[in-house]
Amino acid sequence: MILDETLRLKISTLKDGGAFLSDRTTLHGTAYVQGYDVDFTINVDLTKMTCMIICKSEGEETMQVTWELRREPTNLGIGEQWFFYNPYTGIKFRKLYYCRINYHGNSGGAFLPRHVISNPKYSIQMESKIARTYSQCHRHEDAYRKWGKFTYRGILTPYGKKMMKMEMYQERADRTLGRVLVNLFHRKLH
Repeated sequence: MILDETLRLKISTLKDGGAFLSDRTTLHGTAYVQGYDVDFTINVDLTKMTCMIICKSEGEETMQVTWELRREPTNLGIGEQWFFYNPYTGIKFRKLYYCRINYHGNSGGAFLPRHVISNPKYSIQMESKIARTYSQCHRHEDAYRKWGKFTYRGILTPYGKKMMKMEMYQERADRTLGRVLVNLFHRKLH
């Protein structure tokens, strides 16, 4: 399953939606995921510290998953951080991914953490190393800023270092691409 292409539910999204302002909150939503319209309802109960997520997609069973909520102090000691918590494994997580599952003969979709999904990957992990190198060639144009300064009082700035590094990668990729193309044309001629 490619995680870039699926719907994500983050703790920060629940916070922004006002789920932690009152003791009981219900949020509704609809999304088009993996070719299906998915209706989901999120019930947050702060008295029981639970988050129940109910998902219903076209022509499939309604799936209901309940996660515990945990609140812990941050590592800097400033404020608190919220987590979803799996009591069976003892793992805390902040993101849930929408995944289509078959559970005891019932098929449907549910929001699950990454460690439960079989073979979860991001799209960049599916690319070969050479493809990633060539995809970085196009990032050079995105990294350029109109008002960025390469030097300040004769000293190279961090932005200047980054741009010089990107230019070096671009030149190296161009040389490598040139060698590969020359070898391909040379093989075709012989």
